[in-house]
Amino acid sequence: MQELISVLSKKEIEFLKSKRWVEFSDTLDLEDVLSDYIQLHCLTDNNDLTEEGILCESILNKIGEL
Repeated sequence: MQELISVLSKKEIEFLKSKRWVEFSDTLDLEDVLSDYIQLHCLTDNNDLTEEGILCESILNKIGEL
C-alpha cells in the first residue's frame, strides 16, 4: 500500500483518508472497494462520472500501473 501512496496526488490521498480506505493493507481490497463505490455512488443520470468517480478511476489506474 505504501507503494501506491507514493504515486497518489495529495487530493487522492485526502479522498482515501476521508473514506477511511487508506487503512487497507492490500491494494486488491482497495481496488474492489473503489470499483463498488464508483458503481453505487459516482455515476450521474447520464452515466458520467462525478468528481469522486474521477478520483476513484485515477486511483484505480495507478493501482493497475503498479
